[in-house]
Amino acid sequence: FAGRALGRANTSMVWHAATDRLLALFEVDTPYALKLDTLATEGKVEAFGGDALRYPSFTAHPKVCPVTGELWFFGYNHGGQYADGPWFHVGCVSAEGKLTRSYPVTLPAPVMMHDIAFTRNYVLLYDLNNKYTDPREVMMGQAKAVYDQDMSLPARFGILPRSAVDERDIV
Repeated sequence: FAGRALGRANTSMVWHAATDRLLALFEVDTPYALKLDTLATEGKVEAFGGDALRYPSFTAHPKVCPVTGELWFFGYNHGGQYADGPWFHVGCVSAEGKLTRSYPVTLPAPVMMHDIAFTRNYVLLYDLNNKYTDPREVMMGQAKAVYDQDMSLPARFGILPRSAVDERDIV
């Protein structure tokens, strides 16, 4: 992701003890590390434990497991090389700060998932009908918003075992 412009990182922050980082987050960008004493930006976080993030987005709403210390995240892939998908990915950073999982999840359309949840054994994914529109349509005034509710798409919930290494285990 080198050379990409800096984003806003203005949506939320999360502390991840395993990586000793305060992360500032925005929905369609990679995280930014902040210094705890001054809140100065240290820079983009493009890797965890030496393993590079595979996709150019990291949700503004990752979850840290209070039991294991794992950091679960997801992101959207829209436009550019991802114009035809995959439009979504999920990943995990271990309690030791290593990127242990990062893989695409096939969806029928580019949707705004916005959040996830997890239990002791599962990650819950929300495939709702808030479908992203083509950014060109928004810029040309052909679409009212960046995403719109598409009533032809059903709301679905994916149950992903936390131990899964790819999307095949989603129910």
